[in-house]
Amino acid sequence: METIQMNAVNPIIQKTHTQPVDKADAKLRKACQDFEALLVAQMLSAMRETVPKSDLLGSREKEEVFQSMLDQETAVQMSRTGSLKLADMLYTQLSKIVKNESDSGQTPSPSSGKGTQSADFKPAGQ
Repeated sequence: METIQMNAVNPIIQKTHTQPVDKADAKLRKACQDFEALLVAQMLSAMRETVPKSDLLGSREKEEVFQSMLDQETAVQMSRTGSLKLADMLYTQLSKIVKNESDSGQTPSPSSGKGTQSADFKPAGQ
């Protein structure tokens, strides 16, 4: 019986988006993917909490640790393959902001609040 390794399949399902032009774009795309992975991991964790637990087989501490690590890796893989496209949407919105700020010479400052919204940014539902 032949086994298929996930690494051999991964290039097939890699998302096809434009490559980052410079280091700032690469860092922004990585941050967006990390954020998506964090949200997916939280979602998976919340979903697991809804499943009733049973002590039929005894203590499940090791299983819970393994499940947590598996959920974390699943979230990272989902983010890398772009299955939810959340990272792409974040990148599109944030890259506009970064581009506008770099064109105007502004640097984003978390304390001042400047550079946190673009003129063409509209929250959902407005």
